Amino acid sequence: MTPRPLIWNTFASLLCIWMLMPTGALAAGDAPRLSRLSLLSEPGASQASADTWEEPEPQQASRELRILAEVGAGAVTSLGGGFVGGFGGFALCANTGLGRGGDFLPCLGTALVGAGAGLVLGYPLGVWWGGEAMGGDGRLWASMLGTVLGFGVGLPLVLEEGPFALAPIVLGMAGASIGYELTQNTAPSHVASARPRLQPLLSVSDKGALLGLGGAF
Repeated sequence: MTPRPLIWNTFASLLCIWMLMPTGALAAGDAPRLSRLSLLSEPGASQASADTWEEPEPQQASRELRILAEVGAGAVTSLGGGFVGGFGGFALCANTGLGRGGDFLPCLGTALVGAGAGLVLGYPLGVWWGGEAMGGDGRLWASMLGTVLGFGVGLPLVLEEGPFALAPIVLGMAGASIGYELTQNTAPSHVASARPRLQPLLSVSDKGALLGLGGAF
């Protein structure tokens, strides 16, 4: 067995774990209310009572607590994305020679580019699923757009004199949460929870990896 399939299988496994992080976090907050209801219902309860029973509205966390969760989830997902992206860049360089440099650490540049891409893409994704886990209903595209705009606004500040070296990072993080919060759905929670949801899926086997989409409609 050559080391190349091992590298790609390891990268596919890491990518699968990173992509399933939002699903695990969101699924943890879903309680099996219908199962508990059926177990607790009395044997002699009428069908009319079951039809007229309404599930109480779930309590949503405050905006301050939700934003704190967004920042924490964004940081964790960003670090995971940076690790997966860096490993993917190294695997791409090692297998195809793309971006190979000198004799000392020839694939370092490609790995850094992949890690940077993973960091940038991972933070708004973490902000989105962190807010969703705390009862929010913002948009992933708005979180990503806010990150790009904040990073773009902060880039010219790096050239200015003063403590602005971290301006792109800080403004990019702020832009992700601002974009998510500005696109909060004002519909009731039971209506918002019924909207279609998509989740990337990755299957790994001895013959390779298969990428697809799963959703609830």
